Amino acid sequence: MEIAEANLRIVIQAEEWADFNGNSSVNSLSYDGFDTQIVTNVSNNAGAALTATGTTIPAFDKVIKYIRNQGGNHIDGIYCSFGIQNVINQIISPANRYFINLDQKNVTLGAGDNVVSYQSPIGPIPVIGDFFVNPALPYPDADYAGSSGAQGSVVSTVYFLRHKQHCALS
Repeated sequence: MEIAEANLRIVIQAEEWADFNGNSSVNSLSYDGFDTQIVTNVSNNAGAALTATGTTIPAFDKVIKYIRNQGGNHIDGIYCSFGIQNVINQIISPANRYFINLDQKNVTLGAGDNVVSYQSPIGPIPVIGDFFVNPALPYPDADYAGSSGAQGSVVSTVYFLRHKQHCALS
């Protein structure tokens, strides 16, 4: 059972990697991932790391404006690497306000926070960290110092995606 589970995990991880990084012109067994498919409404931050000043958050709003100008009115998730998710937390956290209401006995108040949503001009959008957005070794064709890896590069792709809605007929 352990061997079957390990092999299934390998297949699942390969599919998730291909969702973001797959390129059928490089590997005929792969399908085209987001990096290959998304060619419009793209904003290049020219390799600049996200920071609390300059173009960081306006860069997010710029992509949202591209989407809105094409008729889009909803984004289901901002997909980014774990490293970029940490950078977003560090940028947004100082601007937050917290209201603490403890009405129960024996409740422990923890310190720190994790940004799970970005307040955009079209409403809140979940910020979803995914290892395969910018993985480190041993994944093929990947940035070896990926922002999801141990070194935590602060430069990576961020995807603003709308999930396809499915309908069921009965």
